[in-house]
Amino acid sequence: MDIRNDVSQLQKLENCSIIEGNLQILLMFTTGAEDFRGLSFPRLLMITEYLLLFRVYGLESLRDLFPNLSVIRGTNLFFSYALVIFEMPHLRDVGLHSLGHVLRGSVRIERNQELCHLSTIDWGLLLPDAVDNTYIVGNKLAEECADVCPGILDVEKPCAQTTVNGQLDYRCWTSSYCQKGELVSHNPRDASKFVIHQRQCLSECPSGYTRNDSSIFCHKCEGLCPKECKVGTKTIDSTRAAQELGGCTLVEGNLIINIRRGYNLASELQSSLGLIETITGFLKIKHSFALVSLSFFKNLKLIRGDSMVDGNYTLYVLDNQNLQQLWDWSHHVLSIPVGKMYFAFNPKLCLAEIYRMEEVTGTKGRQNKAEINPRTNGDRASCLKLPTSSADTRFGDGDGPEVEQDTEERCCPCRPADGQLRMEGEAESFQKKFENFLHNSIIIPRPPWKVTSINKNPQRTPKRRRDVVAVTFPANASSVEPPAPSRPGGEPKPDFQIFEDKVVRDRAVLSRLRHFTEYRIDIHACNHAAHTVGCSAATFVFARTMPERSAS
Repeated sequence: MDIRNDVSQLQKLENCSIIEGNLQILLMFTTGAEDFRGLSFPRLLMITEYLLLFRVYGLESLRDLFPNLSVIRGTNLFFSYALVIFEMPHLRDVGLHSLGHVLRGSVRIERNQELCHLSTIDWGLLLPDAVDNTYIVGNKLAEECADVCPGILDVEKPCAQTTVNGQLDYRCWTSSYCQKGELVSHNPRDASKFVIHQRQCLSECPSGYTRNDSSIFCHKCEGLCPKECKVGTKTIDSTRAAQELGGCTLVEGNLIINIRRGYNLASELQSSLGLIETITGFLKIKHSFALVSLSFFKNLKLIRGDSMVDGNYTLYVLDNQNLQQLWDWSHHVLSIPVGKMYFAFNPKLCLAEIYRMEEVTGTKGRQNKAEINPRTNGDRASCLKLPTSSADTRFGDGDGPEVEQDTEERCCPCRPADGQLRMEGEAESFQKKFENFLHNSIIIPRPPWKVTSINKNPQRTPKRRRDVVAVTFPANASSVEPPAPSRPGGEPKPDFQIFEDKVVRDRAVLSRLRHFTEYRIDIHACNHAAHTVGCSAATFVFARTMPERSAS
């Protein structure tokens, strides 16, 4: 459900108790705190996908807006996150005091300059499996916040205490609401659609549990819960595709893993594929740049080889640029009774790891040198391990005088380690990808540029009114034309004008703007082929003009 531009759009949530999908509240630039006073949707209990808040002005807390929201299921995620709060300039606290479960995905809270009461929330209580992936940066500094939990300064019973990062502290959402989890009733309404596990109402039993047809309660399986899945040849190219095999213990067919992008995939893949014990056909892993290990096949014990790649290979591992480990062979047993293995172009996978797999799986002697090529496997990894002759790390006899350290500030700082530089680069890349994903997901594109035969100037079909003043121009313009006067008897003149023009330089001067007004500037790049194929998609920025000097 997409709610944007106007606070009145929130009325779509009236009487909703479960949102089957996501909830996006975003891009409200003209709203103030008074617009949200009195707005409340106490019936809303669950969001099945994710909750996103982005650039909503005037909203100070979700406390009154969603007082009873208790579950975000995360069946589909927003860039691996189930809760995203990004660039909310007036938000002072999250305030979701009834929220007890984020069943899948993580939390990203970033660039909210007034947001406090983050240090008092134990995110591990909400998402125990993904707490390490929470991303909370760029908010108001903790020392500038008065993060006080209920009961500390008075005689009331204080909130529960938990330890986060070695720090024992009280846990609360605001100065009025403690952080706690609530249990579902023993007899939920419409229970035939749900199951009960440990007094919680769920859509299905968790891994390791099953329900009888005559009962709504989950019972623990003896060993793994059996589930056969007939797939033919199944290609897994995303976590969503992997979820289709959730709970399967026997895959009747072939599996092809081809995951080219993604982050923090190990836990996601293990939750979907970790119960598979047998694959009746072949397992092929190719071009999966996002994979570091195959340990997400936690219970895989047999690749039977009823069908093979090219009639020869039961396990086929090709061109996985970051694959470093297959399984932990000290704790894992895997059998490949027929067929061969093929490994090529896995630059970070050491040959010792492959040879160890030959021994464990019983395939040693079946493969020739071309099928496990030493030139294309492990060629970019540090695979050679040499034993040291001494454990003594000192050098020299230690009898000479100690060299005094030069304390003068004449030296350049040491170059960061390659690993640190790589991690910083990956973090910056991830940040760019997240912001690109955010803007591409929420922006509704305008109609494509059209070129008339009269003036050869790019023009658009009439656009709908937006909440901010827009100044748009493609990237070849000279000056901004004044708005055309309204015609008698025509439509009423809007309270803002849209300027469009071309410039041939890398800069332009925008004139006839109003004081202290926020403008959206759209930029399109055009070349000689614009007359036939149009210009590029828009990139945009928001900017506010300076206030008038004489204004009070």
